[in-house]
Amino acid sequence: MIADGKGDEMTLIKNLTTKFCRGVPFVCSVILLGSLSTVASAQDDSVPADEPAVLEEAVPEEAVPEEMVLEEVVVMGIRGALENALKAKRASDNLVEIVNAEDVGKMPDQNLAEVLENIPGVQIDRTAGVGSSVSIRGSDQNRIELNGRGTTPAEDDRGGISFEDMPAELIASLEVVKVPTADMVEGSLGGTINLKTYRPLKLKKPLRALSLRYEYAENRGEYTPSFSGTYANKFSTKGGDIGLLLSAIYSARQIREDTLNVRVGARTNQDLDGDGVNDPYLRPQFAQQFFGIQDQTNLAINTSFEWQASDEFRVFVDGTYTEAEIDRRGFGAFLGLPGSRAELDHLDTAVFSDYTAPNGVSIPMITRSQIDGVQIRSTNSSLSRETDSSVVAMGGEFLNDAWTIAGELSASGSDTYAPQFSLVTQFQNPDAANINSAAARQRVDFLYDITGGDLEYGPVESFAGDLLDPNSYATFVARDTESMFDNTDNAQRIDFTYHVDNSFVSALQFGVRTNQRESKRGRTVQNTTIFPGLAQGGLYPFMTSTPGDFFDFNPGGRYLDAFLAGNPDLFKNPTAIREELGLATDPSLDRTQSFIVTEDTLAAYLVVNFNTDLGGVGVRGNLGVRYIDTDQSAKGFQLGDGFPPEGQAINVKQKYSETLPSMSMVIAPRDDLLVRIGGARILRRPNFGDLSPTVVFPLNNNAVTQGNPALQPTTADQYDLTFEYYFRPGSLLSLGAFYKNIDGTIGSEIVPGGIYNPNATAPDGTQGEFVDLIRPVNVAGGKIKGFELSFQHNFDHLSGFWKNFGMIANYTYQDGKRDATFTIPGFIQDGEQTEFPLNFRNLSENSYNLTLFYETDRFDARVRYTYRDAFLRREALDLSNGLPFYQGDRGQLNANMSYSINDIFLIHLSGINLTKETNDEYGIFADGPLVQMRDADRRIVLGVRARF
Repeated sequence: MIADGKGDEMTLIKNLTTKFCRGVPFVCSVILLGSLSTVASAQDDSVPADEPAVLEEAVPEEAVPEEMVLEEVVVMGIRGALENALKAKRASDNLVEIVNAEDVGKMPDQNLAEVLENIPGVQIDRTAGVGSSVSIRGSDQNRIELNGRGTTPAEDDRGGISFEDMPAELIASLEVVKVPTADMVEGSLGGTINLKTYRPLKLKKPLRALSLRYEYAENRGEYTPSFSGTYANKFSTKGGDIGLLLSAIYSARQIREDTLNVRVGARTNQDLDGDGVNDPYLRPQFAQQFFGIQDQTNLAINTSFEWQASDEFRVFVDGTYTEAEIDRRGFGAFLGLPGSRAELDHLDTAVFSDYTAPNGVSIPMITRSQIDGVQIRSTNSSLSRETDSSVVAMGGEFLNDAWTIAGELSASGSDTYAPQFSLVTQFQNPDAANINSAAARQRVDFLYDITGGDLEYGPVESFAGDLLDPNSYATFVARDTESMFDNTDNAQRIDFTYHVDNSFVSALQFGVRTNQRESKRGRTVQNTTIFPGLAQGGLYPFMTSTPGDFFDFNPGGRYLDAFLAGNPDLFKNPTAIREELGLATDPSLDRTQSFIVTEDTLAAYLVVNFNTDLGGVGVRGNLGVRYIDTDQSAKGFQLGDGFPPEGQAINVKQKYSETLPSMSMVIAPRDDLLVRIGGARILRRPNFGDLSPTVVFPLNNNAVTQGNPALQPTTADQYDLTFEYYFRPGSLLSLGAFYKNIDGTIGSEIVPGGIYNPNATAPDGTQGEFVDLIRPVNVAGGKIKGFELSFQHNFDHLSGFWKNFGMIANYTYQDGKRDATFTIPGFIQDGEQTEFPLNFRNLSENSYNLTLFYETDRFDARVRYTYRDAFLRREALDLSNGLPFYQGDRGQLNANMSYSINDIFLIHLSGINLTKETNDEYGIFADGPLVQMRDADRRIVLGVRARF
C-alpha cells in the first residue's frame, strides 16, 4: 500500500526509480532528486489525500507541439471514453484515431495490439493467440512511440517496442496517425502508433488505483496472476505546481498453441488415370508438429515528474522501464520420409481431389493416404528471451503571447538475451546393432488426411511401438545458441512555434531533430556432430513426455500424441547437457551471425498552420515539409556461395537524403460535418536484421536465410479524403478513401541451391549439402487503395432498457496492386512455368469489427467480433517449398463485463477467443493446399480493481 506520509512516499519513489535506472544514471538522478524534492517541498495547502480524484477539463493547446501537450487523465466508463476520444479526433487537424482507457489501468482489451484492432484500417496478427504485429492500411511497417518518443525493439526489428512487452494497464490512451505531418518523426509506411501514459499535472486531487486479475488458458490449463498500482498527485508549492506519478505493473501469462504443418511437393512419377503417361500431383512431404507452450512475465514501472514553475515555463522528467521474460518452450517432432525424393508406396490407398490453379488448370492432390516409413525425430523448441527496455526523457517549454519554445532530450534502449537449446533425437529400434546410427531408425506408418477440412497426420491404428520408451531414442544432433541484442535510440530536438495574428495563418512551426541509433547482435552457435553418441540411459535424464492431447479441438483426428522430447526446462541452464555432449561451456561469438548497424540522422521541418473562414465555411490545417539526412553503416562477416563457403568482414555504408512534404486540411461546411483532405510523402528504412550481412543455418535441409546490407529505404506518396458526420454527442458516421503509391518495398528472394549448409544431409547420407538461400531484396512497389467505413453510436436517446446500449462498427476494404510476380513450377501448368501476381505482405482485402456494449451506472458489458480476409505472409518460405505462404481468413469473438460493487471496488470478467477458431495457413495461393494449422487457447480473465 502507498501511505499518505511523505516519508513513505519518498521511500517508494526511491525504490521504484532505482529499479529502472540501469544504463541512464544521469537522467534518472534528475528524476530521483526532482521527485524527492517534490514531496519534501509540498505545502499544507495541497489537495487532501483522502478526497476522491477529480479531473480538470482539457485545456485547448493548439499552438503547443503535440509531444509537449498535457493530456488530461481520463477516468470514466465506456461511453465517456468513447466520447472523449471523438472530441479529440474532431479537434485534430490531421487524420488520427484515438482509443482512451475507460478507467485507470482499464483499456478495452488485455493486449495493446488487440486494442488497436478496434480502429478502422487496422488489422492485427496473433502469436500463440495473443495480438502481436499490427498492420495499418496494408503495412505492418509502423513506428511505435511512447509519449511521442521513439522506442526500441527487443531484437533486430525497427518499428519499436513489442506490444508483448508493454502492459496495457500502463497506457492512458492510444493514437494512430495515418497521415503524418512534417513535425512528426519519419519511419512509418503504415502509421505512427503513439502510446500515451498519464500526466500528473492534470489531476485536481490525488489518484490511487490497484488491480488484481487472474487469467485462465484452456489449452494450457493454468491460472496466472497480474497486479498493477498507480499513484499520482499534484502539489501546490510557492515555486509553482508540481505533478508526480508512479505506476507499477506485474503481469503473467501461461498459454499454449499447438501447430501442425505438412509441406506439399510435386511428383510426376505415377500414372494416375491409366493412359500410360505420368501425371503431376501434389503430395505430402516433410512435416512438423509442436506443442507450443509460452510462459510470460512483465514488470513495468512508469514515473513522471512535472514542474509548472509559472504560466510561461514548465519542465519535466519522464521515465518508463519494462522487463519482459518470454519463455517459449516447444515439444515437437520432425516427420520425414527417409529418401523423401521417392514416390509413395501406398498410392493404391490414396484419395485424390483436384486443386484448381488460378489459370484454370486442375491438378490432382492427395487428400488422404497412408504413408509408410515415416522417420520421427523429436525435438524441443526453447526460444526464450529476456528484454529490459527503457525510455527516459527530460525537457521543458517556454511560451508567451508570441512564441512557444520546446526542447527535449530522450534516450531509449533495450537489451535482450535470447538463449535457445535444441536437442533433436531420433526414434530408433532399441535392438539395433548400433543405435547411434541412421540405419537404426524405427519407421512408422502414418495416415495423412485433409478431407474433413482439418489437417490430420499421425500413426496408423496398427502401430504398436512405444513412443514413451526412453531406450528407443538416440541423439541425432543438438544446437546451442545464445543471442544478445543491444538497441539504442537517442534523440535531441528543439521546436519553435511563432503565433501569428493573421486572418489566415495562425502559427509557424519549425524545428530540428538529431538522432543516433545502433542495433547490435552477438550470437554464439555450436552444434554437435550427427549421432554424437548420447542415447538410451544417458539421454533419458534430459527428456520428458509431451502432452497427450494434441489438437483436441478435433478429437477424432489422428495425430502423433504423447512421445519423448528434450526437456526445455532443463536447458535454461545447459551446462549439464553441454558437458554430456562435449560442447563448450563458454562458447565464443560466431562472427558469421553477429553484426552492428549504426544510423545517424538529421532532420529539419517547417509547418505553416492556418485557420480561416472562406465564405462562411471554416477551413483549418497545415502545410509542411521535412528534410532528413541519413548516414548508415552495416558491419559484419559475410559468407560466400562456394564450397566450403568462405567469407570476409565487410562494412557497407550508405548516405541518403529525402524531402518529405505533407498537407492536412479540415473543411467544416456545417458544425456537425467535417471533410478532411490529407497527403504526405513517407519513408521507411529496412529492419536492422535485414540489413545485417549475416546468415542463419538451420539444423536440417531447409533454406538458409541471409541479410542484405545494400537494402534501400522504402518511400511512398499517400493521399486521404474523409467525411465525418457527428450526428449526435458520442456518435459518428465516417467514410474515408485512401491511396498509396509505393515506390518500392522489401520482399524475399529465393536462390535455388544458393549456399552450402554444413548441417544439411545429402541424398547419400553424408553431411553437408547445397540448399536454397532466402534473402531480403528491394523489389518493385505498387499501389494500395481502399476505403474505411466507421459507425459509432450511443442509443441514449432511446427510452428504458435500450438507452444503455451502444455500437461500434468498422469496415475496411483494401486493394493492393504490386509490381511483383512469382513463378510456380511447370508441373502445375502442364510443363509450362507461369507467372502469377503477388500482393503486399499482411494486406487483407476485407476486414471488419463489430462491438456491442451495454452500460449502466454500475454494470457494463461488451462483445466484439473481428474478421479479416486471407493475406500473404511471405513471398517465399520453406514451409511452402520456396513458394508464397498465406494466412487464411479468420474471425475472433471476445467479450468482457464489469460490475462496480461500490465507489471503490469493481470486478470484471473477460473472455478471449471464445469460439476458439484455428489459424489455417496455405501454400502457393491464398486458397491453395492447407499446409499449416495452429490451435490457440481460449482465455478467461477474472479481476478486481480499486480506485481510492
